[in-house]
Amino acid sequence: MAQMPPVVRLMRVQKPLIDPNEHFDRWLPRLRFIFTRWFFVLTLIVSAFATLVDVRGTLTPQLQPGDTTLILVDLGAGRMRLGGSMLAQVRGAFGDEVPDLDDPQRLKSLVAAINTLRVSGQLLAYHDRSDGGLWATVCEMAFAGHRGVSLNVDLLVTESDGIADSRAEYGDSKNWASQVGERRNERTLAALFNEELGAVIQVRTADRDAVMAVLRTHGLSKHSHTIGKPNDRGIVEVWRDAKTVFSANLRDLQQAWDEV
Repeated sequence: MAQMPPVVRLMRVQKPLIDPNEHFDRWLPRLRFIFTRWFFVLTLIVSAFATLVDVRGTLTPQLQPGDTTLILVDLGAGRMRLGGSMLAQVRGAFGDEVPDLDDPQRLKSLVAAINTLRVSGQLLAYHDRSDGGLWATVCEMAFAGHRGVSLNVDLLVTESDGIADSRAEYGDSKNWASQVGERRNERTLAALFNEELGAVIQVRTADRDAVMAVLRTHGLSKHSHTIGKPNDRGIVEVWRDAKTVFSANLRDLQQAWDEV
């Protein structure tokens, strides 16, 4: 397991040295901290407020009925870094690399593209990819809309141009199939649980090509992938290589989610 970087250590006040009648700025120099062995990563939360002329133009994660398609806009450009992710923590590790905003222009382009699609009425639902990764994002959209989802991760787990997958050499040739299979399992987990920047949008299937054209105009089509569609079976499932690799009842998933 990689050594966790000492980003922030849990600190506690050795003894109270604060007069509540003093201004907060004068408290800080008087605090005495002692370090413990616990580590925490800082999370910056920014709240913003604005006046809306028409609230009907807002977007929510709630999946809408009809023949629709889900598209992932991956601002991580396929990197799938797992450092600090929920998956890494569940596995008892921290990881080596954490997601980052490698190209600020991609974020600006995403905002511009989403605004264009919103104004044209081509977006039905929107959710950012954040804590928990793609899996949590899609599940939360499913919970909000009370609809199942069928995900296909083929485009997310294929390495480079796809040819490298078939030519990969991992150890003993006699174990090639199992080794490549294990590699794809690892990439499936990474695709579902990496917390790189990005967003999932729901669009009408009839509008999919037009939506991709807008994303292409903003330089994002290379990082935008069709990942599935809602279903009416109340099931959230993951497909890979034309097979279901995971399936669960929407109600059971939501109950587990509510208990966290």
